[in-house]
Amino acid sequence: MRIGVDGHVLNGKFQGSRTYLAELYGALLKENPELELHFFGHWDKEKPFGKGVQYVEYLSSSRWKRLTYQTSPLIKKYNIELFHSTYIAPLSLPCASLLTLHDILFETDPQYFDRGLISRNKILVRRSARKALEIHTISEYTRRNLVERYNLPEEKV
Repeated sequence: MRIGVDGHVLNGKFQGSRTYLAELYGALLKENPELELHFFGHWDKEKPFGKGVQYVEYLSSSRWKRLTYQTSPLIKKYNIELFHSTYIAPLSLPCASLLTLHDILFETDPQYFDRGLISRNKILVRRSARKALEIHTISEYTRRNLVERYNLPEEKV
């Protein structure tokens, strides 16, 4: 199976999403070196997994371009069968989608976020969650919130 991963956070600042993706795919590659992984991002710095995986370069660093029209043609070009995103999946995906949601704090604790981010995420994260084949999360609390707030089948999360 050809798996594409939105790895734009892998060359960014150290944060939970970066650590999660690096640890997850590091372990998967160790156990399954035959996996066909394609990491989508900007690779001017280090390539986190060295050789043996494909690094696909986004043409622009714009989040909006990546989410609206850049990713889909690249997925087609590389014949990706499953695309893994964190929080927001590209709007047009020609393959199955796996989504990771660490939390939905913009829903449960909106007082910590500006209204623009809340509005954007309520639309885009919900849409991504509903379209995903499967959703991974890191806690039972978030799993319950996703099932209840987004009306998702329990077996999907």
